[in-house]
Amino acid sequence: MIWDELTKIALIGTERGQLPEEVAEALSQIGVDTEASPSRVVLEGAAIYHQLQRAGFPLSSFQGEKPPTAKEAEDERTAVSGRPARHLRLILEGSFRQALPEYLQLLKQYNKRIPAEHLPTLFYFSLKSASIWKVLQENLGPTERWLLRQNP
Repeated sequence: MIWDELTKIALIGTERGQLPEEVAEALSQIGVDTEASPSRVVLEGAAIYHQLQRAGFPLSSFQGEKPPTAKEAEDERTAVSGRPARHLRLILEGSFRQALPEYLQLLKQYNKRIPAEHLPTLFYFSLKSASIWKVLQENLGPTERWLLRQNP
């Protein structure tokens, strides 16, 4: 509501519109000097409120299914690290993308886990390629499957 009012006043101009009292009160609570000129109040309020929006918002408590813990997952695979992890990064950046199916097959063969930081990119690629999805599915443990269900 505050952001909507600020943008409305910014668009129509401070000479044509006026901030509602509740918006002015909310702005003063976050440190905006509401006694300054109306244009300054709108600009300062928009700048501060935009930063507050970017910083985040209070999260509600999670009511859904929680990810399996390490003990529950009983995932015996070790994570890829070092040189193989760097190779995966290079593959995903596009230099050697044609090697991705083979790389995923080798992970499965050597009982290795995909580094968590690369999962979103791999999930994205699997949307575009059925062959990558087929190989990727074979490499997903309980935690990765839980993560995938969070954004179907």
